[in-house]
Amino acid sequence: MLHEHTMTSTLVLAFCMCGWLGICTGQSSTYDERVGNYTALYSFYSFGTNGVFDTVIPKEDTTQPIDVSLQMKLYSVGDVDAVAGRIQLFGALKMVWQDTIITAIGSKALPLTSPSDLVVDYRRLWTPVIVLMNSADSVDRIGDEAYKVRYETTTKTVTWQPRVLIEAACAPNVRYFPFDQQECSLTFLPWGQNKTKIKLSVLSDEWDVTDYSENGVWKIDKTASAASEVGEFYNAVFTITINRVPTYFLINIVFPILCLSLLSGMIFLLPAASGERIGFGITCFLSFVVLLQTLMQFLPRTSSPMSLLCYYVIIMMVLSATLSIVTIILLRLYHKPKNAAMPNWLKRIVELINCTICKRNCCGKRNSVGPKKPGKTSNNNSTQLEVMSISSTDKLGDGPVVTEENDLNDPDWEDLGRIFDSFFFLVFLGVQAAVSLFFLVPIAARL
Repeated sequence: MLHEHTMTSTLVLAFCMCGWLGICTGQSSTYDERVGNYTALYSFYSFGTNGVFDTVIPKEDTTQPIDVSLQMKLYSVGDVDAVAGRIQLFGALKMVWQDTIITAIGSKALPLTSPSDLVVDYRRLWTPVIVLMNSADSVDRIGDEAYKVRYETTTKTVTWQPRVLIEAACAPNVRYFPFDQQECSLTFLPWGQNKTKIKLSVLSDEWDVTDYSENGVWKIDKTASAASEVGEFYNAVFTITINRVPTYFLINIVFPILCLSLLSGMIFLLPAASGERIGFGITCFLSFVVLLQTLMQFLPRTSSPMSLLCYYVIIMMVLSATLSIVTIILLRLYHKPKNAAMPNWLKRIVELINCTICKRNCCGKRNSVGPKKPGKTSNNNSTQLEVMSISSTDKLGDGPVVTEENDLNDPDWEDLGRIFDSFFFLVFLGVQAAVSLFFLVPIAARL
């Protein structure tokens, strides 16, 4: 039994030793193959001591352009500065092309043996020089030594995905601020290599947003990618459409504007004797000026297109100034001497406001159908009694009131001021409703 146990232990130990040696041998072989692949790749692109053929396009038929496919990968939207007209994006530009020249010329380099992925510095082999044409910062090539190039020996596919911090020019459209939508495009171009050298294409019609982090101000609506031939070059255009999240601006800008617009019309409800009307009107006017200045901090200094909300604030500011002027004129009416004569044209205006002509026509009809007893009007006493009865009846409300008509025809200056207060208050409410519907409804329709 002891002998059998010793034999079993010896076999297990031998098996383990053989497995360990096999693993070590496989690892050593794999490492040698990878070293051979790196040697083949570097030796092909190198000459002399430190020279590198990094500008030679790796294509056997140099008369045909090499196809470089691009894809934009987005990580986050940094900022959209509508005033400066630029957008900031954090992402990566993926570039893919076929490098078959190494296997085509096997005499110069060592053959690529086992399938593997080679991760090399971008300066040790050919890489396309891609630049962002509408950059708002600087026109540098995409990528640097921090980002390695991956070479697949099986498919001869080279992939380079350098991270980019993009600040691109973007013409803002703030017509419907704060419910505006911005569309920005990134135009990439192979610098110094025309369409006979490099042909650009896109890997996908949309951006890669799998690792995207949400922005608190902007939400992505859609993305698009397209490559085209423009003149002597191919270019790739990546377009992103984003919508503004309006909650912050609704609470801090739009809501105060609406409250102040409603408040400014209350100037006609203040008693004229309080002496606060002029100060209230000027305060409302200055408040509109402050809100307009605050609003302009978020808008570009361009005339086309201007924000509808900006137009609305300007019109309400003009209306506030107009209300102050009208209030000053009305206060002069309140302080007119009571014995001062009232112009006839002013009386006509009061009649139009109170619709006195309509009331007079109505009173005339009611007088014509009043009670009459024919045959008893020849007597003067009976006539006087009838007139007295009609007058008493009118006082009870059964006919037109003569004293009220006289009051309408001859109001005093304070009555005139109160009439105009009511009239201008209603006019302002109507104008404010019309202006609000004209400017704010198209903005709210963007929800």
